[in-house]
Amino acid sequence: MISLNILWAVLGTLGFCIIFHVPAKCIFPAAVTSFFAWTLYETAIANGLSPVMATFFGSCAVALLSDIFARVIKEAATVFIIPGILPLVPGSGIYYTLYYFINGSTEFAIENGSQTLMTAGAISVALISVSAGIRSFVTIKGSIRSLPEKLKNR
Repeated sequence: MISLNILWAVLGTLGFCIIFHVPAKCIFPAAVTSFFAWTLYETAIANGLSPVMATFFGSCAVALLSDIFARVIKEAATVFIIPGILPLVPGSGIYYTLYYFINGSTEFAIENGSQTLMTAGAISVALISVSAGIRSFVTIKGSIRSLPEKLKNR
């Protein structure tokens, strides 16, 4: 059974895609990306991982699927990354951090703010790590494919 949160994540992504005029051929793959990202996030939380680590794994799924869809559909990966990552962005954390600061609860504000920064950092590290891994893999694969040609020309 699909969690209601997963459904809302996908619907939010679809709405974002429509409002920001994502090309029609990219809307369904972007929704699939957010579906897998949020499913992985919820699974990680259910298995006892922290929200920061769950966000990291969900963001890894976004980066991987975005690169795959970008190659298959021949669009920029950002067309899939931005809508796909939206459900994982810690918007409520930013809101509550400012709320606590305004109300004078600096202890809660610092606690919430540090959690929010770690979550945003997890998103960045995941996107960069997976992207670098894919680029390395593609480079090595290309080098291996061209190796017989290079050896033959010697």
